[in-house]
Amino acid sequence: MKKRTVILALSIIAAPGMLLADNGFLDKARVISSQPLYEIVRINQPEEHCWNERVRHRGDSRSDSYTPTIAGAIVGGVVGNQFGKGRGKDAMTVAGVLLGGSIGNDLGKKPTHGYVTSERRCELVDSYR
Repeated sequence: MKKRTVILALSIIAAPGMLLADNGFLDKARVISSQPLYEIVRINQPEEHCWNERVRHRGDSRSDSYTPTIAGAIVGGVVGNQFGKGRGKDAMTVAGVLLGGSIGNDLGKKPTHGYVTSERRCELVDSYR
C-alpha cells in the first residue's frame, strides 16, 4: 500500500509540470528604452489618362470612273481630226485623243478637302503614393 501511495503522491506533484510542458513561459521585465522603427514604402497605382484629340485626314482625289477620260479623248479626237491633211490629219487625231484624254482625266478628279475627326487617346501613367 505504501508503494501505491508514493506513486499517487508523485503523480499529483508532477501533473502541473506536465501540463506546462509546451515549452512556453511567462516572464516579467521593466522596459528601459524604446525606439520606433519606420519604413518608407512607395506603392505604384497606374492610372489611365484619356483625352480627345483632333486628327486631320487627307482627302482622296482619285476617281473611280473612267468616263471623264474617255469623253475627253473622244472630244479631243474629233477636234484633232479637223486639222491637218493626209498623214497629218491622223497625227492630229492621235494628238487630240491623247490631249483630250489627259484633260478629261484631270477634270474628272474632284479635289476633296481633308476632314477632321475626334479620336480618343489613352495612356497609362505611373502614380506613386
